[in-house]
Amino acid sequence: MRNLFFFGMIALSSLWLASCASNNVSYDYDKSFDFNQLKTYSYYTDNLIQLNQIDSVNFMRTLDGVLQSKGLIRKVLDPDVYVSVKVDNAAGSKTSTLGLGVGGGSGWLGVGTSIGIPISSKVMNYAIQIDIDNAANKQLIWTTRSDKTTSYNASTDAKSGFYKTTLDVMFKNFPAGEKAVR
Repeated sequence: MRNLFFFGMIALSSLWLASCASNNVSYDYDKSFDFNQLKTYSYYTDNLIQLNQIDSVNFMRTLDGVLQSKGLIRKVLDPDVYVSVKVDNAAGSKTSTLGLGVGGGSGWLGVGTSIGIPISSKVMNYAIQIDIDNAANKQLIWTTRSDKTTSYNASTDAKSGFYKTTLDVMFKNFPAGEKAVR
């Protein structure tokens, strides 16, 4: 009976931890576009990155690294695609509840009571959207969006890791299409 209880607690703990690691990511792409032709990229000059200067530079360096890992080369003049970046962040709070319960009984009858204790912490909510346009006609060929939360007082290293993990997930299926194999 103890083993059953122990394994049950492990299963519940695993589910709880998995639910805490949510990363809402979506992407879409133009199915008629041949992604194999992509070799170079550049950024639009009007990107909207609402981060402080240090975080903005770290975010863009991380995005460069992810795009380069996909086989693209940054080229300012005459690129194959233009990349549009929008990053919003806002402070928020995350509320969790710790449940405590007491119960007892004998035979077929049992009585119990429980109480929920709210636990609140400050967090940063990030909304990141990246669009990739065909440079020849300015048509959207790829879009991806992520809504994710991280610690409010994260260190520079922690934020860099957060950007890397988030961008890796956002570009997991890039380039798109059956032909695109890199």
